[in-house]
Amino acid sequence: MTRPRVLDISALLALHKGHPQVFHLLTRADAGEVTVVIPATVLAEANFTMQYTESEWEAILLIAGITVTPLSQHIAVEVGGWRGDLATRHTVHEARAVRGVVVTCDPGGYQGYQVPLLAM
Repeated sequence: MTRPRVLDISALLALHKGHPQVFHLLTRADAGEVTVVIPATVLAEANFTMQYTESEWEAILLIAGITVTPLSQHIAVEVGGWRGDLATRHTVHEARAVRGVVVTCDPGGYQGYQVPLLAM
């Protein structure tokens, strides 16, 4: 089976702008072909720009193959000392936890992290 895909902020913002590859990934998730993980911190940071309402997010987040992962206290402590912004650190943590691949339009943001990337 395909490794889970973990969306970062740049991927969610690309989806907002109609990026065909990111849209296709969500279509595959809806078909049960791949699992997509969205860290809650990514959702929050992306929504600062996107300004979607909860009902607009539901069109994405209620797709069967999509899971939003919370920032628990344990994860917060673990990633607290890592470099970079919180959403990126949370993305790296989730990718490692599910043995997934980070989907990004900004692969340079992951320099120094040992995590598989799928650049869009």
